[in-house]
Amino acid sequence: MSLPITSHLWLVTLGHAEMAGLAPAPILATLAAARTEQTHGSLAAGYGFSYLVATGIVLIAMVLVATQLNHKACQSELARQRQEAAQTWSDALLRKG
Repeated sequence: MSLPITSHLWLVTLGHAEMAGLAPAPILATLAAARTEQTHGSLAAGYGFSYLVATGIVLIAMVLVATQLNHKACQSELARQRQEAAQTWSDALLRKG
């Protein structure tokens, strides 16, 4: 019994995802398989849609990280770490010289 082409696409993508340890990959594989089926078997359309969704996920993650980095608590912690690093540097120079 032969699997339809969309099942092969899903299995291949899922196998690669499990090797890389990616959690959202099965969702992307399912979306790619659905898109492939909608376009009458066009693998390029399925993978293209999957990559488009993945790009959207990455962009959302980047916005969330940038928002967190601009938070006041994060900025004050960064200032504290810089001050601590400068003090450590100056202490090291005093011991050396």
